[in-house]
Amino acid sequence: SSVGATLHATTQSGCTFGSLTSSGLPISSVPLPITQTQIDQWEQDALAGGVIGNYELSGSQSATLGPKKIQGNLTLQNFAQLTVAGTLWVTGDMYVSNSSQVRLGASYGTLGGVVVSDGKVTLQNNSISAGSGQQGSYLMYLSTSVLPIAIEVKNNVIAEVLYASQGGVTVENSLQLRE
Repeated sequence: SSVGATLHATTQSGCTFGSLTSSGLPISSVPLPITQTQIDQWEQDALAGGVIGNYELSGSQSATLGPKKIQGNLTLQNFAQLTVAGTLWVTGDMYVSNSSQVRLGASYGTLGGVVVSDGKVTLQNNSISAGSGQQGSYLMYLSTSVLPIAIEVKNNVIAEVLYASQGGVTVENSLQLRE
């Protein structure tokens, strides 16, 4: 990386900077804002809607789903559209790609909704993820994966909230995120 002004860091390696301010060692940890108890509750909310296996939409397919536990992967590709009607819990990986869309249903109103994945969440190639359309409604993807890249977002994606409770998030190549 290249920092044009002051770099605030505990160590410097492989980057250029205008000046360096040492932050000291170690950096104090801060608890994440979403607790495991809250994640467990969302998973129970999804489970209350029943369990299905791998779920895939492709091409001109569209569907409404939730609340639901997906025992396996959730895949949307090639212009597919999914309306989230309740909390979703994906035990595998989640892929939204190639101009596919995931939106919260109108019943969410001004409220937000969540899709929890125990695996990796990949959003790419012009995919769009959004709330209900009303101000204050946002869709959050939450990954509980311990992978170094639990959420990967790249190539002209529009999404709202990304949250990795135990892994990392990587973003690349022209995207719009809220948080």
